[in-house]
Amino acid sequence: MGEEFGYRRGRRGRPRGGFRGSGPGSLEVGEELTLRIFGVSRRGDGMGKAKGYTVFVPNTKAGDVVKVRVTRVWSRYAVAEVVGGGSAEEPAAGEEEAGEEGFTEE
Repeated sequence: MGEEFGYRRGRRGRPRGGFRGSGPGSLEVGEELTLRIFGVSRRGDGMGKAKGYTVFVPNTKAGDVVKVRVTRVWSRYAVAEVVGGGSAEEPAAGEEEAGEEGFTEE
């Protein structure tokens, strides 16, 4: 049933697998975005979010707001390179900046 259309039905009667079209939240290679880097990956790349994708950006750190160009795209994540605006946000008032070793001065 349904095999004449090139797909099989799963356990619940719905088609399995299938085509994943480029929906409204799709990223394209070459697209330029401004991202806020929210964290750092295990590999040391900064991570930002755009259009439902996690975007990995080398040579950035948490708190940076950067303009990037998308270089590769997969189904849920992408890789981008910095093209401008690589400045970190200023610490909030009353917040001390960490020293080189990551410790705050007392």
